[in-house]
Amino acid sequence: MKMKRKKINLEREVTFICFIVPAVLLYVMYFIVPMVTGVFYSLTDWTGLSPNANFIGLENYRNLFTDRAFRQSLFFNTWYALLLVIIVLCLSTMLALCVNAKIKGRTFFRGMLFFPAVLSMLTIGMIFGEIYTRAIPTAARVLNIEFFQISVLSRMSTAPFGILFVHVWQGLAIPTVLVLAGLQTIPEEIIESAELDGAGKWKRFTHITIPFLLPVLSVVLILTLRAGMTMFDYAMVMTEGGPAGATRSLTMNIYNLGFQQLRFGYAIAQATMVSIILIGISFLQITITQKRKVY
Repeated sequence: MKMKRKKINLEREVTFICFIVPAVLLYVMYFIVPMVTGVFYSLTDWTGLSPNANFIGLENYRNLFTDRAFRQSLFFNTWYALLLVIIVLCLSTMLALCVNAKIKGRTFFRGMLFFPAVLSMLTIGMIFGEIYTRAIPTAARVLNIEFFQISVLSRMSTAPFGILFVHVWQGLAIPTVLVLAGLQTIPEEIIESAELDGAGKWKRFTHITIPFLLPVLSVVLILTLRAGMTMFDYAMVMTEGGPAGATRSLTMNIYNLGFQQLRFGYAIAQATMVSIILIGISFLQITITQKRKVY
């Protein structure tokens, strides 16, 4: 009997290993190896074409502190990501609460909310680029609205917000679905008990809904923050970083350094620095959330 149990356990372990090994190999091959290789090349003056790369130590990282283009891109992405996180968190929570309510046609509304997620960023960027440069100015001239007669993408003060609107429009889909799933895990008994105790909607939202949603909101925050700090497609398609560099993101700056100036070592150093910033913020945010969430 013991031999039979040992044989069954051995078969289970072998089956487990057979399933886990391919995933581990793929993870190492496509994540760990590129990451380690990238950190190494960030310490060199590699051009991306030459098979040889001179080791220069932390020179690329020291140059970051004096690089005006990097500082401008970092400032742009910081306030852009901050606004994106605030807007997406608020709107996704509001929309999830609406489609979670017992209203007629809520299945249809849930489908419509998810629709933007199935479109590619490039497609959406091209569509809204045409809307901003052709449709809106034409309609504004007909309606005699002077402000919108010039494309919002051609002004330094409005171009970032034009891109932000498009990003929010598409970026709301997944967070809304995640928050909706989180809302459905809240026990009905707790809500009913709170109602019987006289708790109003606002108290139930702040003392029951939010604590239960903290794990989901934490994930949404991290995903949205990463999307804001690594935004590339919308700016590349709609403005190409203009006007006058007003929408030049960190990823666009990295792309230009690598593929146009052939300074891959320095470009990888910038990408590594952005990754370190994201990891630091995410770790801090998760640490704070873990102390307040409801188990």
